[in-house]
Amino acid sequence: MALAPVADLVAADRLGLSNHATAALLGADVSPEQIRAASPQHLLPIGVSQLVVHGTGDTNVPIEISDAYVAAAVAAGDPVDYHRYGDDVDHFTIIDPTSSVWRAIDEVLAT
Repeated sequence: MALAPVADLVAADRLGLSNHATAALLGADVSPEQIRAASPQHLLPIGVSQLVVHGTGDTNVPIEISDAYVAAAVAAGDPVDYHRYGDDVDHFTIIDPTSSVWRAIDEVLAT
């Protein structure tokens, strides 16, 4: 399960997401090849079912990253259940266990 994932570290690095969190994660002197080698989108297919959840109101990780990841995963043959929520769902709403989105995720997991 991926909740508003940074599923493409190459794109995250290019966009400088979260004050260049990719460099903080992998090291400031990491090469583009090393970033690509660590990027979930560039490791597809992974051969397992996936649940991806993201909201269009996310200003920390653009939903386009999940859109592209899901498209690439499906094209690679991985089964993906993608739940895309609206503008009222930001990066932190998805992980808030009191939110209606979390209750919906919980229902998906229960099936």
